[in-house]
Amino acid sequence: MPSPTTAPPGARRGLTLATICVPMFLVLLDVTIVNVALPELGADLALAQPALAIDAYTLPLAAALLPAGWASDRLGPRRPLVAGLAVFGAASLACALAPGAAVLLAGRVGQGLGAAAMLPAGLAVLQHDWAGPARARALGIWSGVSAAGTALGPGLGGLLTGLAGWRMIFLINLAPLALALVGAVVLVRDPRGGEEPAGRRVLPGRLAAASVAAFAMNTVGNGTLLTITWLAQRAYRLPVAAGGALLLVATVPFAALSPLGGRALARFGPRVMIMVGFVTGAAMLASLYAATPGADWPALVPPLLGVGVALAALTPAIVAAGLAALPGRPGLAGGIGNTCRQLGTSFGVALAGVLVASADTPGAIAAGAHRFATVAIVAWLLGAAVVAVGLRAPGVPAPE
Repeated sequence: MPSPTTAPPGARRGLTLATICVPMFLVLLDVTIVNVALPELGADLALAQPALAIDAYTLPLAAALLPAGWASDRLGPRRPLVAGLAVFGAASLACALAPGAAVLLAGRVGQGLGAAAMLPAGLAVLQHDWAGPARARALGIWSGVSAAGTALGPGLGGLLTGLAGWRMIFLINLAPLALALVGAVVLVRDPRGGEEPAGRRVLPGRLAAASVAAFAMNTVGNGTLLTITWLAQRAYRLPVAAGGALLLVATVPFAALSPLGGRALARFGPRVMIMVGFVTGAAMLASLYAATPGADWPALVPPLLGVGVALAALTPAIVAAGLAALPGRPGLAGGIGNTCRQLGTSFGVALAGVLVASADTPGAIAAGAHRFATVAIVAWLLGAAVVAVGLRAPGVPAPE
């Protein structure tokens, strides 16, 4: 096998894609891998509110995405990516060795800031090193890896915590981060001045449509997962482990079909793929109305499958639409898109909490799930309409 420095362009691109997929995988893994370990972690470090270990990561991540995207465009993606990998690795080690709650929370903040630097920089590398159909296929693989990180988090967190204690959920980051750091130093190149498009134009209508689509995608996707989790555990009395396994009905198709979504994106373009994803997902979410108190957990399989299939079509297409709306500014485009997805996740989780998690009987939980399904279907159909109009909007010259 040729070394990275002598690899032909095809092999080099494959190694580069692996390098930028590692941080994406770990960023999403570290959102969910902590969840199962919270009780043990909180007791060990005398952390009165263990959920702070999640907020200390996600809030700095969301807040720093836009500045990090701007920095990636100004400095080139290589330095922010390398810095983000180094910070994320050092913060992971600090979390693993934390003697008390303060050090753990500071480490989680460091992880969030490092993650914010890595995400838009990775997208900028992808935008620079791939073009045309190859870029669409790379986006599909990148999306599948992100889905795998989300899917594996809870199960891997439970396994590692049970076998080796909660500190191992942070130590596991170090080896892949070290490999990705070497890959970033050796393989990633900043674009030269002559490689940027001469007549860059910002497309505000397309950017707005892509941002709305990103927000709607995560609002409904993550809100549905929480709604179904609550139905499974509180209405149908599934054990926690079985309820977590049930979510694989959504996350496995998301991960497995995302590369195919990238290939379809190369053929049909983002506008068609986003519309198809929203409409198909909305149609399958209607099956959530069958989740009544007299039903059982198999009633939850069709809506979960609908979410997984829809996300496989939507994720690479929405990312591609955002990148195309800001040509020459992939870091900022990635920062905006990731911020919208983070906001969508927060809103979806809050909405599901109000409508479903606050209910205390199987009938009330099912009624709340039906109300959420109505909101979700309307949101995704409106998202399809916004994309149908917005992705045809003309652009205006970008400001200097």
